[in-house]
Amino acid sequence: GLRWFFVLILVTFNLSQSKKLRRESNKLRIIDDHKTVPYELFLPLKMTKNTKQYPIIVFLHGRGESGSFTVTNKQSLPYQLINNSTFIETFPFIVIIPQCPFDCAELNVWNDDTLKSTTLIIKEVSSMYNGNPNQIYLAGQSMGGNGAWIYASQQLNLFAGVVV
Repeated sequence: GLRWFFVLILVTFNLSQSKKLRRESNKLRIIDDHKTVPYELFLPLKMTKNTKQYPIIVFLHGRGESGSFTVTNKQSLPYQLINNSTFIETFPFIVIIPQCPFDCAELNVWNDDTLKSTTLIIKEVSSMYNGNPNQIYLAGQSMGGNGAWIYASQQLNLFAGVVV
């Protein structure tokens, strides 16, 4: 009886602390500088300002997420970067999540202008945060998987690997 009461209080306290940690440690943020397409950026929590270079993941979302980060952030990698505190604390990659405009959904394809903007974003983020140019990985789901194949074929020397 009483022992389980204290276990329940301890578990409840740990869960509330975990949620607090999650909110404080969330580094996924929207960048909309009007120079490129809007994108979300995640930086590793253990990132230091030394000479270490960090691998980069570029994640292309699916058709239903075009035009807004609201749906994008409710699934797959973006969801983990927002809601999974263990994942957030240990994930060693810089993550770039470009937002394909709504017309991508109408055409069901990542358009060339968006992919060109994404290349500029990758170069800027890599330079700014000491990204490793030999460890840039491309991932995509659904329409983003198709976009990843197209993008990788356009940028033969940019990506170390592609996951769809």
